[in-house]
Amino acid sequence: MSGQEDKTAPIRIGDWLLFPELNLIRHPDGDEETRLEPRHADLLAYFAAHRGEVLSTDDIIEHVWDRQIVADQSVYQAIAKLRRAVGDSASKPRYIETVPKRGYRLVAEVASGTPPEGAWDSADEGGTARGSGRERRRLGVVLVLVAAMLLLWVIQ
Repeated sequence: MSGQEDKTAPIRIGDWLLFPELNLIRHPDGDEETRLEPRHADLLAYFAAHRGEVLSTDDIIEHVWDRQIVADQSVYQAIAKLRRAVGDSASKPRYIETVPKRGYRLVAEVASGTPPEGAWDSADEGGTARGSGRERRRLGVVLVLVAAMLLLWVIQ
């Protein structure tokens, strides 16, 4: 594959396989499969990329919600839904642990190593990955600069 990682490869998280591009988790025995909302699949992939690290709600909003203005409650609800999907418990976590006054961390093993780069970027309704927020901002800045230069050229 010429050194590139397969972005469709599943990520093993504890007892589950996450297919980030499909917004799907599947139990390895094949008996159980759950469709996730794209944002929740992105969140789980982001946790996998940062296994063991405490991630604040601000970190999560910045990287998973792409700095959209959302309340912390959106993060809380997404984590609660992920916990339900994988059969986890906040009081006895096997996947996502709450670190009081700090954030959350993935405590489950991630067997496949590092998930594909960009696996936690938001996906559109069709399931295809969007560009990162940083790329879109850069494009916006470039377009504004080009427009300003054209305006100056026309004025002179």
